[in-house]
Formats: sequence, C-alpha cells, structure tokens
Amino acid sequence: MEEVMCKNIKDNYEDLTGEINNMLSLIEGEIDSTSWERGYAVSQSDGNGKTVSHNALSIKVNTTKGAYVLLLA
Repeated sequence: MEEVMCKNIKDNYEDLTGEINNMLSLIEGEIDSTSWERGYAVSQSDGNGKTVSHNALSIKVNTTKGAYVLLLA
C-alpha cells in the first residue's frame, strides 16, 4: 500500500508503515482474494499556481469472515 501513495505522504506522514499495519490488523479472517481498481481523480491548486492531481485506488479484500474495501485517495 505504501508503494502506491504519493511522495508527499511518504515523506511527511509520521510512522506511515505502522499506521498501515494498524489498519490491516482490523481485517478479520484469512484472505481469500484481493482486487483493485482505479477510482476517481481530483485536481486542486497547490496555492503556488500549480495543479496537483490525486487518483483514488479502491482495494477489495475478501476473507473467510467478510469483505472489506480500502479506499486510498
């Protein structure tokens, strides 16, 4: 998950790996399958005359105990 995040998040988020691990620990059961798809794109001004684009990524995880959707935006 960390690999698909933007450089800004990777560089500026304190303990990103630990936070990702905490989130994934909430998934119950054994993973049966995963899939992903690109979601929407959002563009916004960075305040310095440049536009920054963000693309959402939807990750679907099916386990023996349920289904989960993780949205990275």
